[in-house]
Amino acid sequence: PTDKIFTAMFNIVLETNEPDYDEIRITEKGLKPFAWHQIPIFVSGKGYTERMRSLGFDLFDDILDNHSYNESHPNVYRLKIMSLCKKLYNKYPTNKELQNLRNQIWDRLDANNKLLAKYVEKDCSGWNVKLDKKG
Repeated sequence: PTDKIFTAMFNIVLETNEPDYDEIRITEKGLKPFAWHQIPIFVSGKGYTERMRSLGFDLFDDILDNHSYNESHPNVYRLKIMSLCKKLYNKYPTNKELQNLRNQIWDRLDANNKLLAKYVEKDCSGWNVKLDKKG
């Protein structure tokens, strides 16, 4: 994506699992909003937001109606997300209002970023390997 994605206030995360799927898979897609200082809107399997909350991330429930779209029947899930996006647009219709929101919640966005950094630092998966000079 272009650099514009890094300036977005919200990130609609299309996670690997569909909304009616019971398995919870947290992939890099669900973590990018925390790395990029964004508010995530998760399109994911059941229990995903609860799992992210249990990891300590602030999911901005006060701004996103407590992620109530996530409790919807799969047939209306996408409509609920569209409805949420419309509410957000109505509340923050200009770049100036979005910037004001970012300024107001910067400490929370930064706390998510720092929490993610701690998880990355403690990574035991073997993927976070430093290469020597030979590559």
